[in-house]
Amino acid sequence: NKKVAGGYAAVEGTPFDFRTPQIISERIDEENAQIKITGGYDHTWAVNTKGDDSRPAAWIYDKESGRKMEIYTTEPGVHVYAANGLKGNLMGKDSTFYAKRTSICFETMHFQNSPNVPEYPTTVLRPNECFNSRTVYKFVIEFNIMRNYICAVNVFKQIGNNLIKSRSILYHFIKEAADFIFFVI
Repeated sequence: NKKVAGGYAAVEGTPFDFRTPQIISERIDEENAQIKITGGYDHTWAVNTKGDDSRPAAWIYDKESGRKMEIYTTEPGVHVYAANGLKGNLMGKDSTFYAKRTSICFETMHFQNSPNVPEYPTTVLRPNECFNSRTVYKFVIEFNIMRNYICAVNVFKQIGNNLIKSRSILYHFIKEAADFIFFVI
């Protein structure tokens, strides 16, 4: 029963508290009603960048390879899906089968049910108004950035068919998402 409840929920003391870098696998199966409903992370985080896309809203880092992905966005939220529903029967690039939690997807967005929750940023678009949104995924190599951590994560923008394409890109970027640290700025 994946209903959007509306309103903001405090993350402190929950498996959703990624205000400091955390390894995803250490929290994804914690006892929590929301985790139980979705079988892992399939949730939207409110980011603290307030529409300022000059600084990262989130990032993910792989200590072993030095690969880092930074997400910059004007959107107020990032939805993170940790491939909880994959069963290993979907074949991707190079005949690779995508198993549960072997990829992660980041979607920048307004909050679900925004028109019905007054405290959310508006999604109303009036006649003659223009909707503008910007999301940048920046890939860099950084060594020695976090010697004691594996990775840090934030969020992505997906529209239509780009969702599948991005999952494929992220699968090859991350390989085993559960070994990374998730971080929401």
